[in-house]
Amino acid sequence: MLDSALLIYRDLIDQSPDDERAWLEQRCEGDGELLEAVSSMLEPSHDDDSLVPAADQMLGITPDGPTPAVSMEGLELGRLLGRGGSGDVYEARQLQPDRQVAVKLLRSGLTSPRLKSRFEQEAQVLASLTHPAIATIHRTGTATHPSGAEVPYIVMELIRGESITSRAAELDASDRLQLLASVARGVQAAHQSGIIHRDLKPGNILVDPELGPKILDFGIARLLDDAQGSVHTATGEVLGTLTYMSPEQIDPRLGRLDTRGDVYSLGVLMYELLVGEPAVLHLDRSPFDIASTIIKGELPKLDTRGLGLHTDADAVYRKATATDPERRYASAAAFADDLDRLAEGRPVTAQAPTTYYLLRTFARRNPLLVGMVASVFVAVSLFGTLAAIGFVSASRERDAAIEARAETSRERDAAIEARARLESSYEFLRSMLASADPEIDGPNVRVVDLLDRWSRTIDDGSIGDPAVQVDLHRTVGWTYASLSLHEKALSHFETGRAMAAALSSPNELLLANLDTDTANSLVHVGESPRAVELARGVVERVVAEDRETTATRVAALIALGEAQRLAGTAREAIETLREAVELSEADLPAGDENTRSALSALGRSYLELSLAEDAVAIYEHLVDISKDAIGEQAPDTLRAMGNLGTALGYAGEFERSVELFESTIEPMAEVLGDEHYDVRTFRGNMVDVLVAVGRGEEALALAESVVATERRIGGEAHQDTVTALNNYAAVLMQLERYDEARSVTTDLVRLSNLAYGEDHPRAMIALRTHAAACELTGDEGESLRIQESLLVRQQQLLGPTEWDTLLTHNNLGFLLNKLGRGDEAVEHLRFVVEHTGPGSGYPAFLHAVINRTLAKCLVTAGQLDEAASVLAFSRSLDPDNEDHQQKCDAVQATIDGAR
Repeated sequence: MLDSALLIYRDLIDQSPDDERAWLEQRCEGDGELLEAVSSMLEPSHDDDSLVPAADQMLGITPDGPTPAVSMEGLELGRLLGRGGSGDVYEARQLQPDRQVAVKLLRSGLTSPRLKSRFEQEAQVLASLTHPAIATIHRTGTATHPSGAEVPYIVMELIRGESITSRAAELDASDRLQLLASVARGVQAAHQSGIIHRDLKPGNILVDPELGPKILDFGIARLLDDAQGSVHTATGEVLGTLTYMSPEQIDPRLGRLDTRGDVYSLGVLMYELLVGEPAVLHLDRSPFDIASTIIKGELPKLDTRGLGLHTDADAVYRKATATDPERRYASAAAFADDLDRLAEGRPVTAQAPTTYYLLRTFARRNPLLVGMVASVFVAVSLFGTLAAIGFVSASRERDAAIEARAETSRERDAAIEARARLESSYEFLRSMLASADPEIDGPNVRVVDLLDRWSRTIDDGSIGDPAVQVDLHRTVGWTYASLSLHEKALSHFETGRAMAAALSSPNELLLANLDTDTANSLVHVGESPRAVELARGVVERVVAEDRETTATRVAALIALGEAQRLAGTAREAIETLREAVELSEADLPAGDENTRSALSALGRSYLELSLAEDAVAIYEHLVDISKDAIGEQAPDTLRAMGNLGTALGYAGEFERSVELFESTIEPMAEVLGDEHYDVRTFRGNMVDVLVAVGRGEEALALAESVVATERRIGGEAHQDTVTALNNYAAVLMQLERYDEARSVTTDLVRLSNLAYGEDHPRAMIALRTHAAACELTGDEGESLRIQESLLVRQQQLLGPTEWDTLLTHNNLGFLLNKLGRGDEAVEHLRFVVEHTGPGSGYPAFLHAVINRTLAKCLVTAGQLDEAASVLAFSRSLDPDNEDHQQKCDAVQATIDGAR
């Protein structure tokens, strides 16, 4: 019976029939006992993450039974030590030479050629590896069971140690990191030998008190150059331990499995060693649930507060366990190096998000960049608008009409008339949407195609009521605007406005709303002065008396503030938008769309003046109230999250910024379309923070893509194209591709002048970016000429203490100091220091950098005592920033050397 059952079981494994049960019944030929015996072999019993076929129990090859009765030449098998992915490990005595060894014995060896092949590969793999952190193989062989079955085995170094997690619990955090670094270097040695482990987990890493960590169980390792790399993986078979697998190991569609899969597993181990529990908990969770957690990248944050480690630890862990392999460490050695740096308190390559990081990375190799980065930073992030203004929804007038207090017959008639108009509008929209015919329009008919077709019917005479026509023009205009098609939206707003004014009894509130709608779209086609005029007119004639008039006034204030910001008067915009927020929060329901729009616009104006902390606070509040009011996946909530991501980038919280962009942009693109204004804008804003987190090439590719999209949509000299070009130039400079950057900024200046006019603040930002490119390419004379001329114009047109003017002072001072004109440089830097200090609203880190630059200029000017005093003050402004302190050390050395 046993021999027959084993034979059938082996054939079943080898043939893997589609209908396993039917195949078994046919093979057993009605023998119920035989069928039951074979079936029992197919029912796994769970022991950790391994499955033990019943065939092993029949052969006595199981940890639950006695030592297997197998004969192995020159070996005496002892107690079971542990279980691996493909076999059990026993302590044994080797007779020649006389020593204690470990023997790994394959389970189910006689039944599965696939397991045999994998086991033999492990022997080949281990024999090729030589590293202190990898267990040494002595020899291989084949044991014989009394039944005649042959069972492959491996004789290897006996490691008398404990699991890495047990050992880590006895160490402080720094020692745990260095222990894992040793493991990572062993993994790197395997990778350099062309081998991926694929099952790195605590059970496969033992720590010997004298020899250190040892990596075991290469049973499912894969040769990197194995052209038949999938030969050991049957359809649907996943090799490895689920909770330590990388996303691409779980689902091959996510990417090719390479050495970075092992890096991911090491990152998961890092969390477990530091926190004391697995990153992916598996108790009471289905494998599907666990796999979903990993694929979605929903790993827990590494809380370093109780570990005595810098917050860089979370950045290292996040980089190692990035869902996208391209974002992980390129090698296990790179990960090990960062672990050592972290343990020793040195800066890591997976830099944690700090407000100073952009300045540090941008000025890494050329100190002159320190004086320029602020201008490039502002140009990149402030040059473009952030998100479209939320349009007042079509339901406002409906709600007002239905909720109107019908105390008089006239009011009742008005309410009935409003409902009738609403029903007519709804009928139009229903007909429009119902007209989509895949056979005529194709399977992917778009809303915009239906809009184009049906919008022409509004005025064809089929709708007899002019008031309904006005409603429809406004609704269609909103829809075009929400799709970022503002030229088409303007056509409908203006037509609707003209028709509303011609009604026998013009509704002044409706006219005001149409003017506001028009101003909103004018902002997006580059006509900010006209938008200011229209919106200001609405504000002047609408007084907040009730909910409806309050909503109209708030909407007009928002449109006015946005137009003022884009016209270059951000401080005016802030005052206007503060009034909008205060009025809306006082008189409108919590989470009202007008309140949300006002907060969004106010945050943008704060960013225009680089008041990042104020903007972050605004957008965090906006995200919270948006989630409560309209839900987490609503387009306006996604906009708020994207704007928060932009503000965090300004504030230097780059990793958090990137996470928000990555979780926001694609869902928004699915809802609004890939070329929607908001989607394009947030992609442009993401460029800068990608550079800040070390993903420069990715940032450059994204910047190029955004430029191409904006050119196609708006044309060469459109404001959005200019914004995208400015971002592109800044990335090129940050990647030290200076000649290419200068070529781009030459075009940028020309196109900015066409888009805005030479005296517009944004055209001046483009000119300052070009000056930076000139200096970086060695043309310091041209850079000096541009900056001196620019400063005069900014002082006249913007004012002496506006942010853009201060930045030019700063950059000019830095350049003059480089040219040895220290006295002149000092005057510029003193002015900037005076206007960026406490109470100015600018962040302390920026004030620290400017003071440090002033100290350098004072050294050039020979004013050493004051230089030392200013430098000490600079240190005190950012005491925990190691990079800043090191740069201060360099300035101090210069002072000491000059004395």
